[in-house]
Amino acid sequence: MSYILTNILVSLPFSRSGLLILALLQVFLSCRKRWWPGVILPVYTFLCSLFMVATIWRGTGPLWLLAANVLLYNIPTYVLLAIYFICRRIRRKKQLNKMKIQDL
Repeated sequence: MSYILTNILVSLPFSRSGLLILALLQVFLSCRKRWWPGVILPVYTFLCSLFMVATIWRGTGPLWLLAANVLLYNIPTYVLLAIYFICRRIRRKKQLNKMKIQDL
């Protein structure tokens, strides 16, 4: 049972529907007042990608293949980080506009 649960949790960011669910959750978490909830999912996907690469890598292939796998499996991490930075920038602009209105 725990093997199946681990397999589902690790492979979730690498499926289309899983990435969509994580992206929607990332938008929700990134728009919060605090910064750290928006970092949880990118760290999760980064750790999942390292786990996937560690299970694939046997130490017999070339090093460039390992680097390519790390870059490939981190695509969900890049997507979630992009969402995080876009949401934080929008939040910062809204706060600056509020400050400008209050200054008037």
